[in-house]
Amino acid sequence: MKDTVLPLSEPVRGTDGTMLTEIVVPRGTNIFVAIMAFNRNKALWGEDAHEFKPERWLKPLPDALEKAAIPGVYSHLGFTFSQLEMKVVLSELLSNYAFELSTEKPIIWNLAGISYPSTSPDSTKGELWLKVQKLRSS
Repeated sequence: MKDTVLPLSEPVRGTDGTMLTEIVVPRGTNIFVAIMAFNRNKALWGEDAHEFKPERWLKPLPDALEKAAIPGVYSHLGFTFSQLEMKVVLSELLSNYAFELSTEKPIIWNLAGISYPSTSPDSTKGELWLKVQKLRSS
């Protein structure tokens, strides 16, 4: 393990007023990645970043994501195949079933390392109750 330097996509003002273009991270530092904030970043996704739009993933990723410092995740040979499998399954599900959020139980978002829906703020397991209706026979 060694110290590393993280380049920033856009300069930010430090607490002392200087503009920073990179951050030095000493070895052994724990880092929390705010995925929810990243996935709603208007600079990356546009003014409608807070809207659920699955079709975003049918287009090429924004340049900022393509140039991310974690190319191994996206360059793995199985990554594209697994994306294709997920799209096929999703296409089949959406073609044959209607999905609606259930009103029987409240949806509470638990904020942890990964945010997850549940029916109780004390829950340690994810739950998202849905009403599923078959649209046609297979």
